[in-house]
Amino acid sequence: MFKHPALAAAACGCLGLSPLHAATPSETVVVTAARLPQALSQVPLDLRVIDRETIENAGAAGLAELLQRHAGVEISATGGPGQPSGVFLRGSNASHVVLLVDGVRVNSATTGTNALEHLPLAQIERIEVLLGPASGLYGADAVGGVIQVFTREGQAAHAQAGVGNHRTRVLSAGVGLRSGATRASVQAGWRESRSPSATNADNLFSYNADADPYRNASLGGSVAHEWAEGHRLALRGLLSDSRTHFDAGADTVDVNDQRLATLALESRDRLGEAWTSLLRLARGSDHLRVSGAYPGRFATDQDQFTWQNDLRLPVGAPFEFERFLTAVPRPPAGLSPALTDFLVQMTLPGGADGLQVEVTLATDASVRHDTTLPVILDIDASWERTLVVDERAPARLQEALATLRDLKNRVFFGMLTDQLLDAYR
Repeated sequence: MFKHPALAAAACGCLGLSPLHAATPSETVVVTAARLPQALSQVPLDLRVIDRETIENAGAAGLAELLQRHAGVEISATGGPGQPSGVFLRGSNASHVVLLVDGVRVNSATTGTNALEHLPLAQIERIEVLLGPASGLYGADAVGGVIQVFTREGQAAHAQAGVGNHRTRVLSAGVGLRSGATRASVQAGWRESRSPSATNADNLFSYNADADPYRNASLGGSVAHEWAEGHRLALRGLLSDSRTHFDAGADTVDVNDQRLATLALESRDRLGEAWTSLLRLARGSDHLRVSGAYPGRFATDQDQFTWQNDLRLPVGAPFEFERFLTAVPRPPAGLSPALTDFLVQMTLPGGADGLQVEVTLATDASVRHDTTLPVILDIDASWERTLVVDERAPARLQEALATLRDLKNRVFFGMLTDQLLDAYR
């Protein structure tokens, strides 16, 4: 048995934020990219979101298949339902992807991979997939990216049943309650399928012609109480118990019994107008028992402690830029042709009304300690420069600047704005 306690503390700060960056009620808010809530349109990284409606309409057999269809990831599978599968992000290995369930790590210390095949879709409300390196926030094993699963917390009752080929039967139900400042929900699911053999006759070593059925039972629940304004205490957990038959020889009955579980107690507190704190105690478990030709037992328990503080400091407020543009009859020499053409359009009479430039500094810092590794300190800092257009600006100028603002290549965008600031400083 492997015991893997881990200690992780993170402090994230965003400086120079203005109301222009706040998410509107209709915008999607995500948390995986920076470990704090932000509007999806303001995330400079490649982040994909799969909501509950997409999950229900996808008709996917499992989580790996859903990610392949809607997050653009590469997967590998070794058979039908319940058989091991892997996800590859940005060309990395399957072991270079961090899987989080409501912020809690769940993976096997034995194989180094994630048992995505045993996370039932009936328990999932939303999925955020961060494509690309995220080791500064999530540790060294997040080289390829992060997959974060958020479980369901409904406020009403629901139930669903379905049948399919190979004697597939699916049942799920849940109920949510709210009383004053307290919320509670319970979700349960069942899936079974009498799948055909996990291998074929071409595999001379392990092929067995018998059926390889799969069964999964899941239970999830949460209780949250807001004991004061801006202070919320929550307890949530998820249990997935699976039995998967597979082939390891012509004359043996081989079975994997695997149990995934998460349990987390967290406190979210607003300690000031610009200061929020998250304190979480959690355990993620992955237990596997193998019977048949090659019996064995493996268990991974990760005890996790997280204390995260988010600070928003008003540094580098926006300043009016109109007087600089209208005072210059032509763009200065040394700019790129694309930027020169852009500035020519902006410096036409009346073309720069309401134009502003906002300079913000974003910093991320994280400290991580594992029992098998020394303390690791990772501090990242980067400048973000954004062109902001006032609602009084002409429609033509708003459209031109919106094109620049939506650019996702931060290096290219940084070069443009560096030239712009240096030219008119």
